[in-house]
Amino acid sequence: MFCFGLTILAHGQKCEYLTNEKDEFTGAMKLETWGKLIREFTGSNANLILRKIDSTYYLLLNYNVQYAKAMVIGTNDRLMLKLENDSVLFFNPTEITTGTLNTVSGITTTQIKINYFATKDQIVMLSKYGIKKVRVYFTDGYKEHETKEKNANEIKTAATCLLK
Repeated sequence: MFCFGLTILAHGQKCEYLTNEKDEFTGAMKLETWGKLIREFTGSNANLILRKIDSTYYLLLNYNVQYAKAMVIGTNDRLMLKLENDSVLFFNPTEITTGTLNTVSGITTTQIKINYFATKDQIVMLSKYGIKKVRVYFTDGYKEHETKEKNANEIKTAATCLLK
């Protein structure tokens, strides 16, 4: 069964899925939320897609910056999320990932897409508490961004929907 852009209600919340399908070869169920904005900053942005493949959870970070810069996330470079209850969640990347350069209308951006492993308990925490701050580690340091309340609430809803 493949449904693109499926929308359902889960405990009164509108759940929208980018992907909701069963792999015809492996039988694995794949569920992905639409990308949720973490932060937009001076021509750049960071989005989060929550994924579940059978019983395994992932966070896909799509990070775009408006300048040409080599970006590499190694296997020891974590994603850290500080929640509104002041707890901090740590996520490890699934692999080494490098950014790609894109130039549109004379503006160069660097984009990096990376999957992080997540546990069900971490997704439960994301469904209960909004994200206050995000810290993304790269091989040469880290970038930290605050999250707006509206964006934090959208991520909470997406996490709740992923658990359904």
